[in-house]
Amino acid sequence: MPAIQNRDRNIGTVDKPYFVKENEIPELLHDQDLTRKINLYIRSKKWGLPFAGGWMNQPAWITEIFDILDNIEALYG
Repeated sequence: MPAIQNRDRNIGTVDKPYFVKENEIPELLHDQDLTRKINLYIRSKKWGLPFAGGWMNQPAWITEIFDILDNIEALYG
């Protein structure tokens, strides 16, 4: 298998590029904390908020994750 190179790779879109180094991609894909946050976001979009009550009853870290990932989703789809 060829070695992963240290060149920039666009993981965004043509209109809104987001570049990462190619050799950093495996680390991003295996980051358990990042994976948990993305899975929480996806499940909440499908099933609703993770804690009882409305938005004001959610912990601040939940709303921060959702705000960040909503913005990323709006920019990159």
